[in-house]
Amino acid sequence: MYKVLIAEFKHETNSFMPTPTGVETFRARNLLFGDEIIPYFTGVKSEVGAFLDCLAGDSEFTLVPVIAANAEPGGKVTREMFDLAQHALLDAVRRERPDGLLLALHGAMVVEDVEDGEGELLAALREVAGAETPIVASPDLHCNLTEKIVTDTVADSATICF
Repeated sequence: MYKVLIAEFKHETNSFMPTPTGVETFRARNLLFGDEIIPYFTGVKSEVGAFLDCLAGDSEFTLVPVIAANAEPGGKVTREMFDLAQHALLDAVRRERPDGLLLALHGAMVVEDVEDGEGELLAALREVAGAETPIVASPDLHCNLTEKIVTDTVADSATICF
């Protein structure tokens, strides 16, 4: 049996907008944790819904839902919100030791103090999960595929589909 961690952390940042995107902005659209995720996304036509459609009920997989965070496009993501999501994911990887990670990311997240939000997140996940754990992400079609994502997450490690 394979244990697969599933999560969503999506934001399309407009770095020219002066209003930051914080926890309350995510909560207004979508901020769920753990057991709240599966019933919310079952039957929904989204990345997380597709993860569930494909794997839920398959006896070879145990799904571990961690966080589903999605906000309307807006200003830079606050460090508080980024840390909330990143810590939830890193803690789950340490606790669960999954066989793989399925992530719904947008690919255009800018954090208050980091231009490449997904790059920072994926590098931290790779460090904790290890080189052999597959990390699969489903970005938006106009994502920012950065050198950090490619070099810190993909090089010499399990495949990442981005």
